[in-house]
This record gives sequence, structure tokens and C-alpha cells, in this order.
Amino acid sequence: MKKKRLAIIPARGGSKRIPRKNIKPFLGKPIILHVLDEISKEGLFDEIHVSTEDDEILDLVTKAGYPPAFRRDPLLSDDYTPLGEVLCSVVERYRVEKQTFDTIVLIYATAALMEEKSLSAAVRKFEMLKVPAEMISVAPYPVPIEWAMRMDTSGKLTAVQQNKLSVRSQDLEESWYETAEFVIYGKRSLLDGYKGALKMGFPVPYFTIDIDTLEHWRMAELIAEMKNEKI
Repeated sequence: MKKKRLAIIPARGGSKRIPRKNIKPFLGKPIILHVLDEISKEGLFDEIHVSTEDDEILDLVTKAGYPPAFRRDPLLSDDYTPLGEVLCSVVERYRVEKQTFDTIVLIYATAALMEEKSLSAAVRKFEMLKVPAEMISVAPYPVPIEWAMRMDTSGKLTAVQQNKLSVRSQDLEESWYETAEFVIYGKRSLLDGYKGALKMGFPVPYFTIDIDTLEHWRMAELIAEMKNEKI
């Protein structure tokens, strides 16, 4: 039986480091529309829901053909509300309206470099699991994390693991970080907060950036431009 899938894109109006980040133009188009257009290419989801309390964002995505089924509660739109609470509130609201989903996918509104084919592959892999789980988009660190150093205000460096600095990279295990593109949940692992849920990673096969600063933004645009030129 085909599983019902829900994509949730959290997009509140507030953003401190990059004001109005979720709708800031990215290569001339609001970044959230890049994400929405990408994930809707192949009909992967039964529902795509933009969770926002913001009038401008609501109007933008509605006019682009992605009208949210309902508005986010402003009480869930501050700087401290965990995303898990936002996701659960969306799923619960759909349940009240007699819609339930087997697979729920959190997709970040600034994941402009994400590719639908990789997201689709991740969803298919997730749905083959036989145990409660969540699956996170990940990428390998470019260098071993054991080589990490901290630098104080004077520029002095201190090794985090002094005994690891001289170890060859091929003798250390590969480490991974979350790319902030998507997280896939099942009903149980999300709604029940199931502590025994298996935490899985899905390596994305392309270069990506978690956009937190204007420097990240400019770099992401350059990467997107290069990808577009290859197409």
C-alpha cells in the first residue's frame, strides 16, 4: 500500500541573522519558492504545507500555487519554540480535519541546493525501514573532526584533542554533520516522541550549505549558478 506523505516547510516571519530570510531573493526568486518548486516536481507528496504566521509569506506562497491549509499559531512562532512542536501541531491539525500521514518530512525553507531526486531516494529508503526512525540529510566533514582547534581573541590555537592532531586522516573514521535540508519522520517517531527511534543519516550526493550568514548566502548562490550552467 502506498504511504501517505506530508511535507512541512516551517517559514516564520522572524529571522535575526538574515532578516526575512525565508523569502529573501535567491538568484532573483524568493528562496522558499526554489524549495517548493523543487520538491513538487515529481508528485512525491500528497500534501505540501508551509507553516507560517506571516501575512507576506502566506500571500507569497499562496500566489505561487502553494496555499497553506491553515495558518500557524503565533504562539509557535517565537525564537524559542522547538521545530518538533511546530511539526506536531501541523500533523495534529490535519488529524482533526480527518487527514493522517504515514511519512512526515521536515524541509527547511532555505534548502535551495536540495535536489528532488535525492529527497525522493531518501523517502523511499526510509519507508523500507521496519522500526521507528528518523532520517536526517547529512554530509561528511571535509577534514577529520579530531583535528579541530579553538582560537581565542588573540589568535592562539588550542587543539580540542591534542593526541589526535598527528593521526593520519586515513586512520580516523569519517564523521558526518547535518546539512539542514530535510528530516524524515514516521508517525510514531514524531508524534510519540519515541525515544527508541533509530537515528539514520542519508548522505546527500551534492555540495550543500546550511545558510546562516550572508557569506553562506552568496556562496550558495554561486554554487546554484554553477549547477544551472551544467544543466
